[in-house]
Amino acid sequence: MKKRLAFPVLVYGQEPYYCPNRTKDVFQGSCEDLVMACVVAYPASSMPRDCKCTNLPQESRLCECYVVCGFTPPAGVEPPTPI
Repeated sequence: MKKRLAFPVLVYGQEPYYCPNRTKDVFQGSCEDLVMACVVAYPASSMPRDCKCTNLPQESRLCECYVVCGFTPPAGVEPPTPI
């Protein structure tokens, strides 16, 4: 079963904050296939940064990136309760 990535949706007026630990995912292809092999593998809404790419056997790669966990609400608005 393929793992689905879920990331928050950017809302105007909110600032993204990053998860404290790197997200680790395996993708097809090697690190040399693309200049930014890991950054382009994640959805744009995750805004990956400080990625580390490691080649794995059988033409796959391990990507470890900091990704957005959520967004800070505008001043005076309570943040949503996590599910």
